[in-house]
Amino acid sequence: MVQKNHGPCSVQNCNNQVTRFRQFTSLAYEKAQKKGTYEAHTYLRIGQQLCHSHYMSIVEPYHTQKSEVPFFLEPDKENSNQSKSYSFAEQVTMLTKVLYEQRGNLELNPTYFKQMIEKADPHLQGLFDKLVKALVPDNRSAYNKVKARKTIMSLCYIMAGMRNKFVNDFKLEVGLHLSASGANTCCN
Repeated sequence: MVQKNHGPCSVQNCNNQVTRFRQFTSLAYEKAQKKGTYEAHTYLRIGQQLCHSHYMSIVEPYHTQKSEVPFFLEPDKENSNQSKSYSFAEQVTMLTKVLYEQRGNLELNPTYFKQMIEKADPHLQGLFDKLVKALVPDNRSAYNKVKARKTIMSLCYIMAGMRNKFVNDFKLEVGLHLSASGANTCCN
C-alpha cells in the first residue's frame, strides 16, 4: 500500500524530522475548533499535511490524558438493589484492560496479583477466588494449593495475552508460567 501523506508539515516553523504525516481533514478541523487549538493555527487549511506530532497536538490534544470523570455504570432501574454480575467473558475483558495498563509491572505473587487486579477494577472482586475454587480441588494439599494459585495467576496473564497481544510477550508468558509452576533453571 502506497502512503499518500508525504508532507511537508504545514505548521509554521516545523522542523520535526519525521516520516509520518496526516492530512488535515474537515473532521480534524472541527475537532481542533471544538478543542480550542485551531486559534493558534488559523493559517491551516483543509487538505494540508501535518506531521504526526503536530496533528496530535492540534487535533487530539488530550488523547494521552486519562479522563478525570469517574466511570459509573447506570444502575438497572428494576434491580437497583442488586449489583450487576458480569459474565466470565466480560471479566476477562476487564482483566485484560487492567493487565494492559499494568504491563510494565508484573506481579508474580498470587496474593498481591489478586489485590492489584481488584484495586484496579472493583468489578473483578472475587474473579481470582472463583478461578481458584473452580480449578483447585479441596482435597489438594496446602503446598499444592499454593502452587495451583501461581498457575492460575499465570493463566490470567496468558488469557489476557490471548485477548490483546500487547499485554505481554509470549516468551514472558512461558517464563512466567514455568516460574509460577516451580520449574527450576537446570535441565537434567
